[in-house]
Amino acid sequence: MIYIVKHKIYFILILLLGLTNIAFAGKESKKGTAGALELLIPVGARGAALGNSTISYAKGIEAVSWNPSGIVNTQNNIELYFARNNYIADISLNNAAISANINGFGSIALNIRSLDLGSIEETTEDYPEGTGNYFSPVFFNVGLSYARRITDRLNTGFTVKFIQEKIFRTSAYGIGFDAGIQYFAGNTGLIFGIVLKNIGPAMKFEGTDLEREIQISTIHPTTRTVVVKSNPFDLPSSLELGFAYQKSITNSNNIILSGAFENNNYGNDLYKAGLEYSYNDNLFLRVGYILVPEELVYIYQYTYGFGLKYSISGIEFAIDYAYRPIKYFGSNSIINVQINF
Repeated sequence: MIYIVKHKIYFILILLLGLTNIAFAGKESKKGTAGALELLIPVGARGAALGNSTISYAKGIEAVSWNPSGIVNTQNNIELYFARNNYIADISLNNAAISANINGFGSIALNIRSLDLGSIEETTEDYPEGTGNYFSPVFFNVGLSYARRITDRLNTGFTVKFIQEKIFRTSAYGIGFDAGIQYFAGNTGLIFGIVLKNIGPAMKFEGTDLEREIQISTIHPTTRTVVVKSNPFDLPSSLELGFAYQKSITNSNNIILSGAFENNNYGNDLYKAGLEYSYNDNLFLRVGYILVPEELVYIYQYTYGFGLKYSISGIEFAIDYAYRPIKYFGSNSIINVQINF
């Protein structure tokens, strides 16, 4: 039995490393070329308050955004999750998710994210100040996740996400995958995590807005419809390695220290850290930090937040809040509500 379990672990690690080589080949030439960047906007207030460093110990429905293997790490049968991120420049991100823990099978989750950009007035070459017509871009994705315990110490999970970006009459569709593991090092309080995010084929915009009528002769004026071809763009793939250390100070007071390294195929690497204090598993205080050595000034650095949890008649309610100061753009507030059955 031990022999089989070890080989399962080796197979998972080899698979993740193989996908890493595919996703990050030629990284330097890819910087600044990725699209679908709405996939990078955090919606989980707990993880955001901890500097996005929770890939090793995110659990339950919140793990959908950080590491899908953590979905199975919960005692609840059903979890509901609603989140809103008041982003920058009147942009907001809304998220709803549900997960179910099925005995003997694992855990499954459905996750829906929508980026709200508001209404934008149409402009053309003839009417650069606006035509009076308005449209609302659609940036939408749906994710299906599955997670399972391989052993009492090892979780694994994956997510397949369907991505749509639509601007007026031009659209791009894509599919992406996340895959991760979490390993609990016995009674040491240490947890380790690995996750690959947004692995998938390139996306490309197509639609009638890319069609143009051109005049091909001045002697006998005629017009022809031509199509402007857009270049395909990659998804913002990343590989993250993380750890967490849990320590009980007293029966009611606990702390979790977390750290993570994020290797991006589209930009600079990130070093992330977080510290969470909890009292009686009802009150949570959090702080986080993100470091980018290549950038003298990174727009996200310190993050803060808190959480409250309360049970009524066997139903658990939790609310989390995160605050992220953003250089040049003011601040970013994230709030989520979770209901566990």
